[in-house]
Amino acid sequence: MKVMASYPLYLEYIDVRKEAPTENYKIELVKRLYFADDFSVFKILKDRLGNLKLKNDARLSLKIMNVYLEDEAKDKLELYKNNLGAFESIVAQKFSDSLSSKLNVSVLPYAKDYLGARMSLVFSDARVQDFEIPPASYGIDFTLRKLTKELYKEGIGEDAYLYGVYTTVKVYDPDLGRQYWEKKVKYGAVKNIPKLQKTVDDFSVYDEITGLVMLEAIKEIQNDKTFYKEVIERCLNR
Repeated sequence: MKVMASYPLYLEYIDVRKEAPTENYKIELVKRLYFADDFSVFKILKDRLGNLKLKNDARLSLKIMNVYLEDEAKDKLELYKNNLGAFESIVAQKFSDSLSSKLNVSVLPYAKDYLGARMSLVFSDARVQDFEIPPASYGIDFTLRKLTKELYKEGIGEDAYLYGVYTTVKVYDPDLGRQYWEKKVKYGAVKNIPKLQKTVDDFSVYDEITGLVMLEAIKEIQNDKTFYKEVIERCLNR
């Protein structure tokens, strides 16, 4: 079977607790993330059902081809320092979801290598169904160039830090190598940190602003009328 359309969904929930979560708490949290009426996977799916359509053969598709992490970004990814590939997949999924939901375009699933051109669905009775991912019309490379944290303003009880993310987004023809669009996009946010706070979860901030810089990149795409008409309009789900 061949994949006819792909609609990535991304859900993120940040939880901060004083004590370690119990197993029951984890189970209840997973249930809420799937079934809650206000914030869940099924809520997102329900909201997007109106725009889900099988892609017309005349419509073209986008795909995140590569996620690159440069050294000045890797240095800040302590949580994934031994598994950068997992972080790359998360970034690709998050950007795919943003492109699909904000631009209403056809986005194929991210696959890191040739073997990823196939997807397998395993049923409870051990049956396996393979799906072929068709080649993308346009490829996208997302490069995370740098993550920064600098003291912005020192206060009496807390200090303000400026967090920054620097990226490059490139859109091209995977077969011919023709480049259609490339843009360096950055985003910054100020976070106040109490002086008495012993530990700071910098990664959660980097993760948050990485998602926000993707929205900035999408705004740049929308503002480039020539590129939007040449590429994005040909991938719209309509």
